[in-house]
Amino acid sequence: MGVVFAVVVAVLLLANMTVRARGASWLAVGLKTACGVCFCVLGVAGLIHVWGDIRFRELGVLILVGLVLGLLGDLSLALKDLVKGGYDALFLAGFGFFALGHLAYIVALGRGWGTPIPWVPILICAALAAAYVLFSKQLKLDFGKMAPVVGVYSFLVLMLPAMGFFTVATGVGPSQALRTTGGVSQPEIIAAAGLCFLVSDLILAWTYFGPGKNKGWEHVLCYVFYYAAQFGIAASLFWV
Repeated sequence: MGVVFAVVVAVLLLANMTVRARGASWLAVGLKTACGVCFCVLGVAGLIHVWGDIRFRELGVLILVGLVLGLLGDLSLALKDLVKGGYDALFLAGFGFFALGHLAYIVALGRGWGTPIPWVPILICAALAAAYVLFSKQLKLDFGKMAPVVGVYSFLVLMLPAMGFFTVATGVGPSQALRTTGGVSQPEIIAAAGLCFLVSDLILAWTYFGPGKNKGWEHVLCYVFYYAAQFGIAASLFWV
């Protein structure tokens, strides 16, 4: 069953990237939605996997919530070029869904930390997000009125890998103590997925706000990192 699922997802991903590289279309929306549904199904399977251990139920629920929010974000951004007069509203909605999804992942990873609050990664991520917005012109990016939204979203995107690596380095969090026979922990997988999200969003910013607008190969590269991130997040529940 796992092999069949992997093949179905791979076919959908390749079809989605191929169709989207040709431009916006309802077929691209359908394929992208189907991909998101597959990741949510994997998240449900992961939640069932951890449900028997009460320590990880909240973790599973939060990750599934994040995956569903990611699906809604995908749908919003996919529709923005097709719904007449809805570009700005759907663009903001997509940002909002993805931001809430990242917040769900961050809370999932940080649960059980207790006190004190890890101010070092928080302050570093806040400083990097602020610098990204303040020096956007030098980076050939024009955020315009979206600058505050981009700043908040950038902070959340940076926090996911930062908290993953912080968890790995400090050994805090209940899932950190459990490792597979391969020696890989769930926080390590989420940290790697977070880096993939970061790369994907940097490319996405380039296509939306920079000189690389709407180039097919950049969309494909963005999808490669984005889908790797989503798969890592969804599959990480099988590593606790």
